Amino acid sequence: MTVDIAIPTYCRPQKLSWLIKSILVNDYPGYRIIIIPDYERKHVFRLINEASQKSDADIFLGISDDTEFERDVIISAVSSMKEHFPDTDGIIYMNWLNLPNVCKGAIAFTGKKFRERFPDKFIYCPDYISLYADDELGRYAESINKLAFCSDTGLHHYHPSAYPDQVDITHKLGRVNQPHDLDVRSLRKAKGYLWGKDFNLVTTDLERIL
Repeated sequence: MTVDIAIPTYCRPQKLSWLIKSILVNDYPGYRIIIIPDYERKHVFRLINEASQKSDADIFLGISDDTEFERDVIISAVSSMKEHFPDTDGIIYMNWLNLPNVCKGAIAFTGKKFRERFPDKFIYCPDYISLYADDELGRYAESINKLAFCSDTGLHHYHPSAYPDQVDITHKLGRVNQPHDLDVRSLRKAKGYLWGKDFNLVTTDLERIL
């Protein structure tokens, strides 16, 4: 199986280099790394959606640039996909080794057939900017029994809650988007929307009431 790993990145050359080095030690021949410059840090999920749209790989992963892979993450994800969803119609999620309670869609190795469920293969709801769309993706996949957990290995995330000394400008800019994304999540839940089950958007409604 082929694997595309898309990495939006903003002002993190050192962390990006750590991530790339950690991917390169994975002994799996069929993967491609796609670096996506996020020049204004305005819409992370849009960048990942656009990469998903262009990807024809059997498995696609959009990942934050403040992450590091453990060894054998890729081969474990591929093995799990072959075991649980050999037709690629599903999601494999992995351990956040330092953040055990992170949402199930946060490390979403998405199969090709599963991505084709979504318009333009936009796996993340476009209502969101940089938070919570991964949670909605995971909830949808779980609701249709297309979510499997691979516990063999995992990833480290330099999240502020676990690494307060690693807070950087990108984290701070992400927090600027948090009120918007929280309002989106609340409004979508109130309306009973779930990206994948339906493709309704609330951004226009949200802008009208704020």
